[in-house]
Amino acid sequence: MEIYTIRRLNENELILEKIQNDFMDEYDREILPNGNISLKKRQSTIISSFNDFNNEIKKYNIKYSEIIKCTINKTKTNLYKYKQNLDYIYNIIDRGSQIIKHTTLHIETVHKTNDGFKYYPDLGISVQSVNSNKCLKEIITQCFYNDIRINITIKTSENDIIEISI
Repeated sequence: MEIYTIRRLNENELILEKIQNDFMDEYDREILPNGNISLKKRQSTIISSFNDFNNEIKKYNIKYSEIIKCTINKTKTNLYKYKQNLDYIYNIIDRGSQIIKHTTLHIETVHKTNDGFKYYPDLGISVQSVNSNKCLKEIITQCFYNDIRINITIKTSENDIIEISI
């Protein structure tokens, strides 16, 4: 949905200026009978510790969710898929043995590309693909144990907003 503001140039000319609307994912929209649009900020769940994450995340189905924004070690990733963010974190860790030490996933130390495995040659590990629920758990677990700062905002298919900051 595009949102505009009106600016008068002169008596005969108006300009509709597009408003930056990356904040819109945080609001529920309702079109009113008169054609106006009401925006109401969604309530979000804020998770700010690893223990809270493990307890709170069970309440949500992350399947079909979307990443609204993600910052890792103060760098905005512009990656909106869980697997892309996990790959980014694995590259930061840069040691297969360190990843294996804290993993929640099925990892093998041989070159394997069948049965849903992806091989990371620089790390010397093969990681089996998982759904978004398990991938998010691996992301947060690896960040916690490897002292990586992550701030990730997720919108579930039920329109719940989850903000995780570990």
